[in-house]
Amino acid sequence: IPVLGFTIWIGYPMLKEVKAYRLNKTAKAALEAKDYRTAFLTSQSSNLLKPGEAEVLRRLVKTAIILRHPRTMEWVLELANHPQATAEDKLSYPRNCIILGENELAIAWMEEQSSLDEASEEMTYLQCLARARREAQGEFEAFRIAKSFLAANPGSSRIRDFLWDLCLGSSQPYLFAQGTSHLRGAAKGHDERARKASRRLLLQPSIAREEKNPSQSTSGISVTQPSPMPSSAWMQPMENAK
Repeated sequence: IPVLGFTIWIGYPMLKEVKAYRLNKTAKAALEAKDYRTAFLTSQSSNLLKPGEAEVLRRLVKTAIILRHPRTMEWVLELANHPQATAEDKLSYPRNCIILGENELAIAWMEEQSSLDEASEEMTYLQCLARARREAQGEFEAFRIAKSFLAANPGSSRIRDFLWDLCLGSSQPYLFAQGTSHLRGAAKGHDERARKASRRLLLQPSIAREEKNPSQSTSGISVTQPSPMPSSAWMQPMENAK
């Protein structure tokens, strides 16, 4: 009996390892074949069998997102907080929060992160997206973050396009004027950015009319002479933006 017990004690972990290996192999093959349901089920079984494996959890998250599983955000957060999580694993949480409309959760999580590069383009983009979906105050917060990032990284087309979209689509006269001013400044060059800015200007009917009649203004506000800055309380530097 002692020998049998010892054999079982030694054999069970080995059996567990073999089973986990087979599940992972099946999950990988299924994911490559785009059989997402099989990949999800085998990844979930493997995660239950050996919890805490970053690679398994990463595959589980990927397939759960595709299948829109109700526990997706639980696993996404678990992966984001994993000791072996990459920057992409971490940013997956706020990104999916934003997709699901949980913007405040995304903002709160990003504010707590000290291991992520707050000045990275992706982090800045997610910060801007989450804040822009707040009320009017959020638009100004997003504008300030995007403008600050562009001052240090003028070649970032992603943040530049975001700023233009934010300002030109805003009902806030100050933001519209700032977006127009930024576009006109960018259009003065001779590179691709200038050509893109020129096209954006031409696509704005109100701006096109002003070019024909400079004495007129947009929404009663001169674009070349922007309206006064909004309430300073809206534009105070935020702790996590650079």
